[in-house]
Amino acid sequence: VIALLNMIRMMNEINGVTKSGALAWWQLFIPIYSYYVMWILVPQEMQKAKQMAGVQQPARGIVVYFFLWLYAAASDLNDIAKVMPPA
Repeated sequence: VIALLNMIRMMNEINGVTKSGALAWWQLFIPIYSYYVMWILVPQEMQKAKQMAGVQQPARGIVVYFFLWLYAAASDLNDIAKVMPPA
């Protein structure tokens, strides 16, 4: 439950940076599609968010997202947070 809440928060933070609304929290509850969202859509949106924030490092790879999703998403969001000024 805690991991799911963290995933939802991180997806909302990505949407906050990109302002695209491409990621919705309810997509995590669709059985097979949730894997596509976690392993394909989130890294793509994360890369877009990093480019918009001006971060030079690329998003973590698909292997890291596959095995350690929470770590990869949190690390990429921390890279964005280092660059962006606090709100």
